[in-house]
Amino acid sequence: MKFYLTYGTEDYLYKLMNKFSQYPLRLLGNEDTCILFYETNEPSIFKAPKTYDVLHATGSLNEGYTAAFQHITVTDEGIPLFEKQFLDIADMIKDAPGISAIRILRPKRSNTYIILTLWENEQSYQTFHQSDEMMNLSAETNWFSKQPYVKKYFPISIEE
Repeated sequence: MKFYLTYGTEDYLYKLMNKFSQYPLRLLGNEDTCILFYETNEPSIFKAPKTYDVLHATGSLNEGYTAAFQHITVTDEGIPLFEKQFLDIADMIKDAPGISAIRILRPKRSNTYIILTLWENEQSYQTFHQSDEMMNLSAETNWFSKQPYVKKYFPISIEE
């Protein structure tokens, strides 16, 4: 399974959604940008997508309100350990209160993975990330080549 992601303005991405309405596209945004994404086994409909292999999938991408995209750049030698550890972590957190979906995404053209989690609401996301369970999962590792970071996105509605 492939995961395709593109960035743009609300207006542009909304037009793409309408043009490709037969695909299960999800449009989200934050104060900086908007994203449009979907997963399929077919080639991308986007002109310049960010392309990922889906290593793990739990839940539906159409569920959840808060989307957290954790970007983690991994060293070449750390990739096998990272993938194993995060597959184990995904299995451990799949039943966390408020979680709707999880995707572990392997990049096609870089070493920056995305751990995508979708949450029922912002409070569920915050509660989990401040929990002892999350603190135990956030142990130091030596296979990050850059400091990981999270970008959160929320559903947007376009006024017609």
